[in-house]
Amino acid sequence: MAKKDKPTWKDIVKPEKETVFKGFKRLPTGIFELDLALGGGFPIGVTSNLFGVDHSFKTGILLKLISTAQQWCWKCNTYEWECECDKPVKKDILMIDTELIDWDWAEKLGVIIDDERLYIETPAYGEEAIDIIHEALKDPNCGLLLIDSISRLLPKKEIDANAGDYPVGERAKLQTQMINKIKSSLILRKKARQPIAVIGTTQIRAKIGGMQSFYGEPIESSAPFALLHDWHLAMKTAKLSPEQGEYDSKSNTPFQGRFKATI
Repeated sequence: MAKKDKPTWKDIVKPEKETVFKGFKRLPTGIFELDLALGGGFPIGVTSNLFGVDHSFKTGILLKLISTAQQWCWKCNTYEWECECDKPVKKDILMIDTELIDWDWAEKLGVIIDDERLYIETPAYGEEAIDIIHEALKDPNCGLLLIDSISRLLPKKEIDANAGDYPVGERAKLQTQMINKIKSSLILRKKARQPIAVIGTTQIRAKIGGMQSFYGEPIESSAPFALLHDWHLAMKTAKLSPEQGEYDSKSNTPFQGRFKATI
């Protein structure tokens, strides 16, 4: 009997051209200038990251995305009042909140707090958050996953450690495990043609590496090395000083904020 030829890579790889994205669908924030710069909004089906100084509207952008997602038809990818479907297709929204967001402020930005499709979770440990994220990514009814912030996802070992003790590398390993689970889940969602938008925020830190800090930006995201290069879209935010006409005459405090985004 003649021996069968060994299978080549062409026999193993199944062509799945129907899962190839020629262009990512976008979820707008409702901030015209930002959506214009992003090509219509944040991409759906991949990961995005916001990092910057405090009070530079990172959380505000996430809340604006929630407001849009609550008014969005996920079938024809447009606002529900422009939808041509018989009934707009809605999806669940999961917010991992480790920053203790002021939800009264969120309502002023358009978020409907009592929406039955909005799920807000405040995990005690990073491991708990990763388990919730992993299960949400397997749910085809979940369309938007927000993490605010990844820098606050701490391993149980670090939280339970005595004062002065610092388990080296535990936080980086936890956050790397999270992004690896997210990336694998996004591939499965892509094959099932059920893309989900994943957006997370991180803090900033001074660049590590001595003389390299003199070249380019002196700051970077505080995420571990694996996360620094795993984002489809990364955006740095910075706060701008209010202009003269943006102050309240009675309290002498600004009544609106201004921020700059570098994409």
